[in-house]
Amino acid sequence: NGVIKLTGNATTDTLQDGITYDLNSHTLTYSGTTHEVAEGKTLTFMDSSVTGNARGGTLELSGVTGTTAAINPQRGATLKVSNIKVTCTGSAFFPQGDAAKVDVTACDVTAPIYCVGTNAGSTNNYNVVITLKNSTFVSNTADGDNCAVMINVPGTLNIDNCTITGDRQAVLVRAGTAVITSDIKTTGKFTDAATKYHSGAWKSGNEVPAAALTVGNYQNGPASAYLAEAKVTVTNTKLTAENGVPAIYTDANDTHKGDLTIGGDSTVVTGEVMKGQKADKAVV
Repeated sequence: NGVIKLTGNATTDTLQDGITYDLNSHTLTYSGTTHEVAEGKTLTFMDSSVTGNARGGTLELSGVTGTTAAINPQRGATLKVSNIKVTCTGSAFFPQGDAAKVDVTACDVTAPIYCVGTNAGSTNNYNVVITLKNSTFVSNTADGDNCAVMINVPGTLNIDNCTITGDRQAVLVRAGTAVITSDIKTTGKFTDAATKYHSGAWKSGNEVPAAALTVGNYQNGPASAYLAEAKVTVTNTKLTAENGVPAIYTDANDTHKGDLTIGGDSTVVTGEVMKGQKADKAVV
């Protein structure tokens, strides 16, 4: 009935769309390269041996390195992950198609570069929907060059009751709309993280100022990429920065502003709140 239920640890180099992988307290190792969830299809990983927000088995994504993504939902495709632990040797989940969805609930996700990210290389990748709930996301590398969660295309990022930790950025909203109620922290381990890209041009991906939360896209003039406003609402959230890195860094360009709203009685910001080079267009 469309379910593969593990009765022991297993390894595969091929994943099937339209299938629910029930880890059933075991470890499933996917050793293949990037798996593209085909247009309109759904791929699900879950664990029936636990209930509520408990974590069951482990999904090991061992076939990718660096910024190469393990699982790429394409146009209209959906990736659902719940009640498991996820480890990745590269970048875990990248929705990369119009209206592609990633839904992670009650999981612990670790990856050296990105746990969840997007690709702004084509307008065909816009309108993604990312929902992260009751989960932890940790990116950790020796050089500190990582970002746990990133959206850089027009789309929606919802983060509810999660704990997110990165060495350079914990959460980067370079474009798109994000609603956040969680704990977010940067360790600031990246070299020159406290000042890098505070002047001069930003580069691609997460080659931007470090912070627990970085909002907007700086360009001196109109935007040539990341073609959307970065609009972020933070409520009842703990934002923490270490090693002199700002807790929040916002910037903008002449066509798309960075727009950040902070509220909630239990919100705590530990670290500086900074506006960047287009301070007049970065709204806090």
